[in-house]
Amino acid sequence: MLWLLTSHRSSASVVDRRSLCSFVTLPFVGPIQNGLKQGTLISFQGTSFLSSNRVCINLQIGPSVAPRDAVALFVALDFNRNLIVRNSIQAQNWGVEETHGPPVALIRGQPFKLDILCDVYDYKIAFNGSHYTEMKHRIPFQSVFYLAIDGEAQLHSIHINSSGSTQFGGPIMPMPGNPPGYMPMSGQMPVPGQMPMPGQMPMPGSYAPGHIPSAGHMPGAPPGTVPPYASDYSAYPGHTHNSPYLQVRETVTFLKK
Repeated sequence: MLWLLTSHRSSASVVDRRSLCSFVTLPFVGPIQNGLKQGTLISFQGTSFLSSNRVCINLQIGPSVAPRDAVALFVALDFNRNLIVRNSIQAQNWGVEETHGPPVALIRGQPFKLDILCDVYDYKIAFNGSHYTEMKHRIPFQSVFYLAIDGEAQLHSIHINSSGSTQFGGPIMPMPGNPPGYMPMSGQMPVPGQMPMPGQMPMPGSYAPGHIPSAGHMPGAPPGTVPPYASDYSAYPGHTHNSPYLQVRETVTFLKK
């Protein structure tokens, strides 16, 4: 909790003045200027829908979602399982899913706030203003330069603060999958294509110290294999795998104040 209070206190004057934009339509992908650094705080505020299944955040090394570039940190608000899920993706393969943490109430149709702090040894995650859990780094955070978000929610704002300066600002680069009749805002660029599904094998050595893998193995799965979404869930959460995606090649210039 101390990290959350300290981070918001030190960055409040900057973050309150600058935000990505209001009422962001998901999904989208965009660059993090100068990449992720130790001490970078990313804050998301939004409202889930009554029909929401998941809201998924990916801190990626590149902009591609088809095939998806390596994901250093995947965080999903899973309304179906009432869990905040963490994982990573390398070479189209999921790592070991982490779901441990205190009880959380994910309520459809309600506002939410998610904070991610990049620390030297791990990512610290807070939900609705309270520290929730950590996830050890599996991929060097210095390689993260892109943020991709998908799922079912209305995103109100994104704040990224690194060393006292907000790194995200200006227009975003959305991905397809919007509801019928949706008209993109000015500056938005649809990206067609097709996205394959990441595999199910965990990354060697990806367990956090003292971490016990979550339950929910698929029948017949080898020991140690923890599929990110068992039962009837898709391999990648949300509607991403059923939407046509192609690598994002456009360049977007973000405003700096």
